[in-house]
Amino acid sequence: MAKMDDYLYLVMGQNYDTIYVNGITGQYTEEIRRFQAQVSNGAITISNFSSVQNPVFHRRDLNVLEAIRPDGSIGLNVLAGVFQPNAQGGAAWPHPVLIDTDPNTGGIAYRHDTSFTQNWNAYDSGNVLLYDAISKTMYTSLLGGITGVTFDENGTPDNGAGFLPWSKYVSTVVQFSDGTTKEYPQFSPALPGFIGAAGDMVLNPAMPLASGSQGIIDYAKLPTGDNLIGWFYGGIISTAVQSNAVSDPTFSSSTIYEAVSYTHLR
Repeated sequence: MAKMDDYLYLVMGQNYDTIYVNGITGQYTEEIRRFQAQVSNGAITISNFSSVQNPVFHRRDLNVLEAIRPDGSIGLNVLAGVFQPNAQGGAAWPHPVLIDTDPNTGGIAYRHDTSFTQNWNAYDSGNVLLYDAISKTMYTSLLGGITGVTFDENGTPDNGAGFLPWSKYVSTVVQFSDGTTKEYPQFSPALPGFIGAAGDMVLNPAMPLASGSQGIIDYAKLPTGDNLIGWFYGGIISTAVQSNAVSDPTFSSSTIYEAVSYTHLR
């Protein structure tokens, strides 16, 4: 669920009508749904509902994140998510979906951006959002989770860790003013373990936000030096790059991490 302008967006996901059982899949909606909600006399009513459907929306456990476009408008970035249908290998989705408001109709507009392939941190995870209005560049940093590619001990990207391994790395998806997108994985420093999946970043309320956004940091207004961005908490911690219920189990994370950045003078 995400909010953009005066609307709520229920983005992709699945309907799962029983307790979770490993290997049993729910019914994917394959939809982006948009509506408004009002509270009256203690009851919630839904109005102005619309939706769009596409097989590339067959995704769950994904990051749906606020973004600022080069023209200054607010949109939503749908990054990766799982799983592609088995006929396509069952892996994470490699191309993002960009959601905007159609300037002509006011309805839902979206673009499946096949010009960019996301290899890192493909699962719902903690994140930090930052926009530089001078260069009109959007930075989306993803904190660990589950990934497609990892690093070997020498810092070389490695595809040999098996199917969707756990991640202990930060990656940043950068959207440039010319419409191109590039991914920057960070080998060092690494996160303190295989953390991040389904975790949340609580933004420091002292952070300066970009105009019109709910949680995008304004890069130009960040003070020089160390900045406490916020606190990362929750989610899953794995004891190995590939978990196993017996020898390498996973747990709920009970640690709160401070997230600190360094900003240099321009």
